[in-house]
Amino acid sequence: MVFSPQLAKRLDDRAVEAALAHERSHARHHDPLRIWVAQFVTDLQWPWRPAQRRFTSWLAALEEARDDEARAAGVDGADLAAALLGSLRFQSAKRCTGGVGLIG
Repeated sequence: MVFSPQLAKRLDDRAVEAALAHERSHARHHDPLRIWVAQFVTDLQWPWRPAQRRFTSWLAALEEARDDEARAAGVDGADLAAALLGSLRFQSAKRCTGGVGLIG
């Protein structure tokens, strides 16, 4: 598991611990491998649109399940939410610094 030090600096300690608990849950369930296999199988079904929709729905359910597991282990939901929002802001800021868009 890799956790960006720049992201960790933007979050408070409780949000960092919440994010780490969520990611440890992914590791315990071997989710990176499961996601890779599911993406591969989904790609083999191209251009069948229901396969992609099913994969996207499964990813969302997987994230919810890992959040639930972290909360069952004692992580506060507000800390998970803070970690998620901080991560989204961090990713958004990284995208904006790459250059100038042609429109918008």
